[in-house]
Amino acid sequence: MKHCLLFSFNARATQRNLAIYCLEAVGKNTLPDWQFDTLELSSNSVFEESLYRVHQKVQKILAISCYIWNIEITRSLIKAIKKIHPDLIVLLGGHEVSHDPQSYLKEGIADYVISGEGELSFAQWLLVMDSGADPSQLLKVPGLSFKHPERGIVRNPAGKDIEPLDQLPSPYHTNSGALAGNFTYYESSRGCVYKCHFCLSALDRGSRFFSMPRVFEDLQKILDQPGIKQIKFVDRTFNLNYKRTNLIWEWLIKNGTGRNFHFEIAAELFHESSLELLKKVPEGMFQFEVGVQSIHKEVLDTNGRRCRLDRLEESLDFLLKNTRVHVHLDLIVGLGGESPSMFQESFDWVFKKLPHHLQIETLKLLKGSISRQKTEEHGYVFLDEPPYSLLHSKLFTYEEVRRIDEVSALLELYFNREALRPVVIEAIHLCNSPWQFFLKFRDFFVEKHPTFSGLHLRRAYTILAEFLQTELSEHASDLLGRLTLDCLSSLKCGQGLPFHKPSRTLSRHETKNLGLNSLSGFVEEFPSETEFRGIKSRYWIVNRHGEEITPFDPGSGVAYANI
Repeated sequence: MKHCLLFSFNARATQRNLAIYCLEAVGKNTLPDWQFDTLELSSNSVFEESLYRVHQKVQKILAISCYIWNIEITRSLIKAIKKIHPDLIVLLGGHEVSHDPQSYLKEGIADYVISGEGELSFAQWLLVMDSGADPSQLLKVPGLSFKHPERGIVRNPAGKDIEPLDQLPSPYHTNSGALAGNFTYYESSRGCVYKCHFCLSALDRGSRFFSMPRVFEDLQKILDQPGIKQIKFVDRTFNLNYKRTNLIWEWLIKNGTGRNFHFEIAAELFHESSLELLKKVPEGMFQFEVGVQSIHKEVLDTNGRRCRLDRLEESLDFLLKNTRVHVHLDLIVGLGGESPSMFQESFDWVFKKLPHHLQIETLKLLKGSISRQKTEEHGYVFLDEPPYSLLHSKLFTYEEVRRIDEVSALLELYFNREALRPVVIEAIHLCNSPWQFFLKFRDFFVEKHPTFSGLHLRRAYTILAEFLQTELSEHASDLLGRLTLDCLSSLKCGQGLPFHKPSRTLSRHETKNLGLNSLSGFVEEFPSETEFRGIKSRYWIVNRHGEEITPFDPGSGVAYANI
């Protein structure tokens, strides 16, 4: 039996590769007498172990999905596996190889490369390989690049977009790896109507949609797997068609209880009916990723990003104030036409919305992107190797880019964590602006910790406490009180905090005098009332069963519910 291994390195354990399961479904449908296997590994795994895993599964054909996060380790793997299996046929596909397939053929990394949307080309390529790999037939495979015995490296013209999408077999079949694990990806549409210069989706020719019956059938197959707790929709703009969007959301609200669904959203497109529907969504069920990128219209226009900023703000305010949807906002550093001071304005604007997650990304000059084509216009200088991050430009020095990268790391450490977040927000309210707070904190942080990675939560508390005492000394007492309660509830460290606390732990005798005779835990007494999560109290019970924090009123003897 002929065999094909569909493989990909993922950047982390919480990432999946939907493409290889789509190709697996196509392969089984095209050549039922072939055997198709799939394998996903983490790029952080020990290389020799990954090599052995691939060796154990591969036979004749190795097809690999390639992106900026895995191309370098993919190169190393191919070089090594071909030393073990010199007759191995290697097919590459994916964004990272689609725009310069000839380089991988010249390098000897690939025998074949498929550019662009791959399923139909993959099916046609399989049929040619099954019948003997006739070069004249290979020339008919859309988007295929290969070494022709007479003409050298050839690159076939791209194929048409696949339409209707329902002709593609579902990757969610029995025993599919797409249904393994505790989360999966799902696409209800392909393509994008936006022409953002920094995104490869700008090269798409509009959006196409799977039919509603197909969507509901696929989603039901996913929900039939009790182990899958999160479904990430990969649609470039999920809410492009509000009627379709509402139908899917209504179905998920009804059928997807206990699951989490992630969507990429253009908030400025929200219809009033969609926003009203979102008020019904239970907490933890939906999370939205919204690419704000910049709040300056001239910058967005320069970078091909069409957006009604007034509508964007209205929708964000509604989501954050009237729904329980988890909102993740993105900004990009280094966009053409945006200066450092303009970026700081964007940062302050977005931060003051207090999204549940705020991410800053440095501009990536991706192969094939319009941004890369405009390198000279904006003076972009970027890394030659993936992820092609901006180093400097006409408006940004390298030092300015690096400083914002470090602020981005602090956001991850101190704002995007549930622990620490409330105290950080309170401290920022005491400063001129969120950006000025993070710049000052960044300067303090680099003196205390050598890197912005590998920081244990306990150490994070210590550095923040020292910063508050040094830079916000006038308000340090109140802030440290809240930080103490935050630390007790997050670290489960008992009375041993990693910084000097303003409270004291009552003795057993003092606790009994308060009427707490059978307490499983301890009581913290503060010099004055301390606010935590919206409640004020001078006495706080720390219950050792999960370290719940409970305010206590000794006058009435009432302990409120755990918070």
